[in-house]
Amino acid sequence: MAQSVRERQTLLAPAVLLAGAAVAFLGGRGDLLRPRLFLALVVGGALAAVAVRRPDVAGPVGLGVVLVVPVYWAQPLPGVAVAGTASLLVSLALLPAAWRERHAVRLHALDALVALHFGVTVVSLAVNASGKGAAIGSLVARAALPYVVFRLLSTRPGAGRRLAIGLAAAAVPLAIIGIREAGGTENPFFTLVRAGVEHQWVRSQVRFGEVRAEASFGHAIAFSLFLAVALLLLLGLAWQRRGHRLLLVALAAPLGAALLATGSRGGLVCLVVGFGLWALGLRERRGGLLVVGWIVLAALLLTPAGGQLTRLQRSITDSGEAGEAARYRLEIASLLVDGDNFTVLGQEAPPGLGVVSAAEQRLGIRTIDSQYAVVYVTYGLFALASFVALAVALVRSSLRRHLQPIDRAWAAATAAVAIALSTVALFTQMQSLFWIAVALTATAATTDG
Repeated sequence: MAQSVRERQTLLAPAVLLAGAAVAFLGGRGDLLRPRLFLALVVGGALAAVAVRRPDVAGPVGLGVVLVVPVYWAQPLPGVAVAGTASLLVSLALLPAAWRERHAVRLHALDALVALHFGVTVVSLAVNASGKGAAIGSLVARAALPYVVFRLLSTRPGAGRRLAIGLAAAAVPLAIIGIREAGGTENPFFTLVRAGVEHQWVRSQVRFGEVRAEASFGHAIAFSLFLAVALLLLLGLAWQRRGHRLLLVALAAPLGAALLATGSRGGLVCLVVGFGLWALGLRERRGGLLVVGWIVLAALLLTPAGGQLTRLQRSITDSGEAGEAARYRLEIASLLVDGDNFTVLGQEAPPGLGVVSAAEQRLGIRTIDSQYAVVYVTYGLFALASFVALAVALVRSSLRRHLQPIDRAWAAATAAVAIALSTVALFTQMQSLFWIAVALTATAATTDG
């Protein structure tokens, strides 16, 4: 018992020191009494305390916090938006408990590719970004640190299943909010947001004359990708937990409805690709796949899903906003083969502009929707090569024969997102979720079936 108490005190020490430093820093700036900051400190402290005693509970809860708290809520300090992102708060709270699992990590090629990509990106930011510290800090807070923490935590037995349950637990209420939002109810997340660099996300998007579901993600595409991941994880849970299949199918219904309510083709493509990778990975077990196929067919025939899919398919070539968006993505894809855009370490950003804004200004476009184009134009050829290599490795990992059902679901969903990023970008907290999912896939790739 004494040894256990000493161990907990040792694990809590980093969290206590970080909290003390944060309180002293914020108190010196006069920001300590802001309500949102106080709430963040309370949630972070509670999560850190739970993580030391029950890391298996804290991990899924932390993942839920990352998904539910919008990125555009994270502005506790003037000019230091990165300091309050949910991904940073959660990662710091879980870090002591995650560090305890460091000896269980078996490194994989995915880890090397992730490290290479982050390393090249940091070099590009150091060379090109006008605000180097903020840009690199954002990369660490929203991508690198979540990857490391959940890579460590996912080595615990059953972590993939627990984290999938945690993601699904967050997905269901968010899906209901998204369905209501598409029906005309005000998005409750578009509140308590002050004007600033991320205020752009606090607005409704419209397609086919209807509001597109965004929930906490602030962007319909990001929300659709998240819902696709959640649906694939429900498939993995249903495959592994036969006694709960009816419940899991029932939970999939609002997620599917919310996915259609986003009016986004990206999430649907991600879902189809993920299901295809899942099917290829199973190979011999065709009987179960046939049952799933009949369920999908029934859903298309007996619900409005078929009509919505037809409308999205026709929108690719129409003259409206949806058709323009599809043609615009083809135009963005041409950036990758334009020799004028070739650089090794990305584009230099003028003072006052980030690398993405600078690229948009130089190219004369309103936004770069393809993540591959974002990486290439803003971070350079080396970063793109490492990112593409990572995507290929994710696809290969999803096809391993001996993965457990939930591990296969994580791998297939992550690989599908990586492929879908060729036509969409990582918006809001989807960036953190992507790298957390990559961490889960890297762990699955080193686990014997």
